[in-house]
Amino acid sequence: MLLQVNSIDVYYGSVQALKGVSLEVNEGEITSLIGSNGAGKSTLLKTISGLLKPASGSISFMGRRIDGLPPENIVSLGIAHVPEGRMIFPAFSVLDNLRIGAVSRFNSGKPKKEVLKEIEEDIERVFSLFPRLKERKNQLGWSLSGGEQQMLAVGRGLMARPKLLLLDEPSLGLAPYLVKEVFNIIKMINAQGTSIMVVEQNARMALKASHKAYVLETGEIVLSGPSSELLKSDQVRAIYLGAGVEQR
Repeated sequence: MLLQVNSIDVYYGSVQALKGVSLEVNEGEITSLIGSNGAGKSTLLKTISGLLKPASGSISFMGRRIDGLPPENIVSLGIAHVPEGRMIFPAFSVLDNLRIGAVSRFNSGKPKKEVLKEIEEDIERVFSLFPRLKERKNQLGWSLSGGEQQMLAVGRGLMARPKLLLLDEPSLGLAPYLVKEVFNIIKMINAQGTSIMVVEQNARMALKASHKAYVLETGEIVLSGPSSELLKSDQVRAIYLGAGVEQR
């Protein structure tokens, strides 16, 4: 097992955002987390990546407790978080945004020259996944379209060479044809060996792309199982797979 979240409670002040949440991410798989706005999906990813601290419970990655570690240490262990809203550096070029994503790798103990060579190789990997980024490699982040900024955010996450990539709403605000493209790339990244946990309101796309899924409602896991089974669930279909979600 790659990631294990065990009975975590998370608060914003006096408001409890997560209530005894437990889940697992297996190595080599895509795990999706679906739920409505305000369910706590982003809060869970922020807690896994160290941006928030659980009041109770534990989080283990590759058998090691990581709750309580600072975010930079969690990145160094192999977890990269692509937040909702892309959060690229708008005044930096595409290339510089990608290189920033690899900063943690200079703490690996490898010679600097070797790390720099590997970073350039990984930039080419990102460009092979996202050819449009290569065409725009010298453009500033603010000048990219919404879809291109999302590609850059995902590419920047990959530059840390993560064992686990956390994706928060990768399809948010994208045209339907770009949503399909982004999820095709997510599956390609997984096929190349990176485990993925994706938080997504587009439940249909998330379930079709993932191996396993969890449903989060008001801070609690209410359903879980193989994604193919949840796609057939009457409860999931009624709440999350309606016309509004499907056409998004």
